[in-house]
Amino acid sequence: MPTDYTASQAMENPKTLFAGYRVPHPLEHNVEIKLQTEEGTTPLQVLQESITRLLELINDTRSQLDSQLENISGDVDMQSFTPSVLNQSHTPRFPGTSTPWY
Repeated sequence: MPTDYTASQAMENPKTLFAGYRVPHPLEHNVEIKLQTEEGTTPLQVLQESITRLLELINDTRSQLDSQLENISGDVDMQSFTPSVLNQSHTPRFPGTSTPWY
């Protein structure tokens, strides 16, 4: 899924004239969104509709994933299945050492 999915969802709304975003600085968790809409529709309405469609897509994807996992659960013991990523420490370390980066 593209990182600008919500902006592209807003562009699909026929009442949207322009949709875009920018991240002013990569180390700050701020996003600036610009939406320009036709008269009679507010940018907030378009953004809310876009977020609603995105959440519907996420829920649909989750349902499909859950359904597929149920199909294979007979072949795999899901209680003992843990992806290797979950077993790793989340502390960044220098490769081949136990020394943290910080």
